[in-house]
Amino acid sequence: MMLKLTNLIILVLISGLLLFCATTYKIGKQYSTEHVENITIGKTSEKDILSFFGDPWKTGIINGNVVYTYCYEEIVFHHDDSIDKNGNTLIIEFDKNKTVRNYYFNIPGKGPNILSLMLHENNKMIQQQEQVAQQNQIAVNSSK
Repeated sequence: MMLKLTNLIILVLISGLLLFCATTYKIGKQYSTEHVENITIGKTSEKDILSFFGDPWKTGIINGNVVYTYCYEEIVFHHDDSIDKNGNTLIIEFDKNKTVRNYYFNIPGKGPNILSLMLHENNKMIQQQEQVAQQNQIAVNSSK
């Protein structure tokens, strides 16, 4: 009887701890936003961008132009389903002369990054499955 009660107490404590934990996802790599104001369309070179921000998190091509993406976001999902999102994204498009053609800089809004939301939902499902498995194991042990 004492073993059953101990298992039940442990399960309740673990469940309670999981309820009050926040899950944090980090996307990208940190970079300084200090030099964003120094970017001038048609004048700032690719070398300038690399000296300001370092290597980009991602590179790509849009309409034949090289694009650098600098991104760092931290998304926190709280136990009460509230979401905090901090970070920013800088996208820089270069022309054929390796000069800034256009750039976009934003401070994210309240909506979570879809990848983080998917990861979070998947982790919640796994935690629920683990809790059910623990409860089933306790039930099996208790019946012995």
